[in-house]
Amino acid sequence: MLAIVDIDTIIALKDRLAPALMRIAGVRAVGVRSVGLTVYLDSDSAKIRDEVQSVISNDLSDSTVPVHFEMTEGFRAANR
Repeated sequence: MLAIVDIDTIIALKDRLAPALMRIAGVRAVGVRSVGLTVYLDSDSAKIRDEVQSVISNDLSDSTVPVHFEMTEGFRAANR
């Protein structure tokens, strides 16, 4: 069973970890879900996932925040 983590904790974690996670080749973006972090990847690679988990593990004393991986081809700003 997953621990419930409040959204403010998840947002703070994202803000703290995003710079390090974005330096990993293959990571496109880092986002927040109501139950954890979402890391958007170029491709589903065990190496990339391991690097992401390592960054997160080095930051957290316990790993109660779930991490979700999603594949994406990238993001573009919408024209308004």
